Amino acid sequence: MNMLSFEHKKAIFRSFKQLQEKPISNNRVNYVYRESLQRGKILARELSPSGNGYVNGKYMDSEIIKKKGYNVDPRGWINIANFSEQQLREVIEIAIRSMSGKSVEMIQTGTNLNHDSNEMKQQEIRLETSTSFERLVRSCLYNWIGYGNVNAPFWFLGVEEGGAEIWRHRTKTLEQSLEIRSKFHLQMDFRHVWEGLYHITAIIMDRP
Repeated sequence: MNMLSFEHKKAIFRSFKQLQEKPISNNRVNYVYRESLQRGKILARELSPSGNGYVNGKYMDSEIIKKKGYNVDPRGWINIANFSEQQLREVIEIAIRSMSGKSVEMIQTGTNLNHDSNEMKQQEIRLETSTSFERLVRSCLYNWIGYGNVNAPFWFLGVEEGGAEIWRHRTKTLEQSLEIRSKFHLQMDFRHVWEGLYHITAIIMDRP
């Protein structure tokens, strides 16, 4: 199977109107999904003239990753260097779904590349709000302040863990994590949350 050219891959990404192309160094490009409900907004990074590039797999369901056979690196990215057109379109759609918190229904309007003009026929994506997912997200917004004692004389503010249980250690899917999170109280014990609920030992959290 021949590797898709740089221009061919860019044409595929550009057919998804939700994505914004951002040039970076060495003639490479990133693709940003600004409607992402996740912490990360970059859907694809470092697409290069060599054909190499990565799609965000951090928020994908583990069952989908297993079913599709995606090789997700330790940072949560999927190398798309050898993907076919169909595989690339599919992984982009799955990434959009995982980052948007919405169900994606694809309406095919044509996916053949016009080799003479090197222009891609547009592929329409209809994003339908998943009301159950949105309710789950809303239930997590105001029910928890942090770890420890809210009545303590001093509070320490730090960076949020960033979904380590979802894409780094993969002990929970996004939906499973939110379901647990929705049942939090205003104050929670750190060790209970990570070891008891997310099944990640506290000592691992200190590692890079």
